[in-house]
Amino acid sequence: MRACRDFLDKALAGGHRQVRIITGLGARGDGTPRLRTRIEQEVLGGYHSHIETTAYEQGGAVIKIWLKSAPLRPGLAWQRHQRHDRDRVAVADREERYWVARERLESADQAFNEADFRRCRLKLNQVAREFGWEMAEGPVDEDGALRLLDAHWGRLKALDL
Repeated sequence: MRACRDFLDKALAGGHRQVRIITGLGARGDGTPRLRTRIEQEVLGGYHSHIETTAYEQGGAVIKIWLKSAPLRPGLAWQRHQRHDRDRVAVADREERYWVARERLESADQAFNEADFRRCRLKLNQVAREFGWEMAEGPVDEDGALRLLDAHWGRLKALDL
């Protein structure tokens, strides 16, 4: 049974589409299928997803099996290209995310300079929500807004190495 499993594994790995399993004694036998039932029950059941059809030859002593074609595996060059594309998209997404955060922090700076602490808090909370930082709750005074603004700029610069 183990030899039959090894044979089927090698056939699948080699891309073979058709195999024959001899269940009798071979050339010296009388042609009776001595191992057919055991092979069908113990071996072929584990390979049912790889088997397209089966047929019998020589009175059932030979099981002829048509294997499904293996799915095409992408080559190394294609995998490298896909990885490069994913990395490029990730960098672009990260850069856009930082760019939006910088724009919002500059708007918060401008609002702080105009003494509009409500708008400053709004912009700071937008950046904090994007990166999962603590949010400013309730009204913010000048000292609180300045502290949050400095902290957010420092965190963004640390992320944007």
